Amino acid sequence: MAKAKSKKSKGTVSAPKSATEATVVTAVAPEKKAVTKAEPSKVDQKSVAKKAPAKTQKKTVTDKKPSVINRFSAYIHNVRAELKRVTWPTKSEVVNSSLVVVGALVFFGVMIYIVDSAIVPALVAYQGLAG
Repeated sequence: MAKAKSKKSKGTVSAPKSATEATVVTAVAPEKKAVTKAEPSKVDQKSVAKKAPAKTQKKTVTDKKPSVINRFSAYIHNVRAELKRVTWPTKSEVVNSSLVVVGALVFFGVMIYIVDSAIVPALVAYQGLAG
């Protein structure tokens, strides 16, 4: 039978003592030494606080914003690339969708006509506006 290693090791394996006991593997992270910086003295903190802020560097040629023409050209290029990825509908899909839209327009137009034809005479009779 193998003995378990100490907790400081990366892992331990113990042999089963019986047929029902399973092998246990435990991983322990290796110890890391803490690195601490010495605190600066109060004199150092005051001298750091008195220092002027660092000067900003001037922009180089590569930091410039691209010209309007270059940005527009890149935009058109991206639009064309995106349009190539579009899954366009087939002619039969366009026709079927158009027929559904036209059918819905006719249906709702007729429904509004019927409701309007029923409501207007009822309102006229209710208000007594008939001539």
